Amino acid sequence: MIGKERTERRERQIERQLERDERDKQRRRAGGNCDHELGRAAIASGIPFLPGVANAGDVMRGLDMELDRFKFFPAEAAGGLKALASLAGPFGDVLLCPTGGITLDSAPIWLAHPSVHCVGGSWIVRLGPLVAAVNQPRIRRRSRHRSIV
Repeated sequence: MIGKERTERRERQIERQLERDERDKQRRRAGGNCDHELGRAAIASGIPFLPGVANAGDVMRGLDMELDRFKFFPAEAAGGLKALASLAGPFGDVLLCPTGGITLDSAPIWLAHPSVHCVGGSWIVRLGPLVAAVNQPRIRRRSRHRSIV
């Protein structure tokens, strides 16, 4: 019986590890990973650059490029405000822009954190005809309204 319990426990451990690995892979695909090559090219060109980070390693790569502002993405899937707070601890001089799962209702909560410089989300500009060039005034109005959140 003891051997069977150990085997079952080990199988559960392996399943949990596989789930964690899959979540990490999805996070990387979704926009994390501060890329040195892209970063150097953006910095050299003078283009405003807000690289995506999802973990401490991504932040450290950005700091290596002397960057101090990052897009925290996917914010909710990466652990939400608790994950952001855990990054802000050791990287206190870094400013973050969480995106991914932020809503008009949750934006003020995120903005209350001292390491959050701004937030972003698809709720600012919804897909569809609003995105068309003829609706630029409407997009500007929505953006201004959202900027006072």
